[in-house]
Order: sequence, then structure tokens, then C-alpha cells
Amino acid sequence: MKKTWKNIGAYVLEIGKWGLVIWLLLPMRDVLSGPVDFTRIAAGILLFIVFSGKMFYDAIIDNYKKRDVQSAGAEILSTLITVIIMAAMVAFVVGSVGLLLYAYVQQANEPSQ
Repeated sequence: MKKTWKNIGAYVLEIGKWGLVIWLLLPMRDVLSGPVDFTRIAAGILLFIVFSGKMFYDAIIDNYKKRDVQSAGAEILSTLITVIIMAAMVAFVVGSVGLLLYAYVQQANEPSQ
């Protein structure tokens, strides 16, 4: 019973961490309607990078230490798929920040009426 609660707690913690990241990044959707809190967005990006790095470590390096011997092809394929997923996640966040900065520049360059 104690092990079940420990597993549930780990899932709740993981969902809570990513929920916090999403909450911190939510002001990015309102960038065109007015000023947004840059520190909140920066904190969200920082936590995204930290949590993604830990997830990468848990998925690749930690599991590599624990698993039995697999074929070289299977290891390369699983590593490649994980790296592609991580790169896509980072590209999404970097692209979102780029669009945010682009919107700021566009707003700053608009003539006042």
C-alpha cells in the first residue's frame, strides 16, 4: 500500500511540475493585447529547460544504467527517438519565445496615433 502511494505521489509531482511551467508560460498568449510579465515567462522557460533536462536524464541515462543488454540497433533507435522528441520540445519553446520577441518589436515599431 505504501508503494502505491509513493507511485501516485511521483505522478502528481510530475504533473504539478509541468502544470507550473504551463501556468508560468500562459501570459505569452496575451502578448498582443497588452504588456505581459516578462519575469514570469523567463521563469517558465528556465523551469522548462531544467525539467526537460531532468526528463532527458531519466529517460536515457538513468534507464541505460538499469536495463539489460539490448541490441545495438534498438539502443540507437530509442536514443534517436528520445533526442528528436526533446529537440522538438525545445524548438517549440524557443520558437514561441522568438514569436513573443517579434511581437514586442512589431509593437515598439508601430507609430503612435
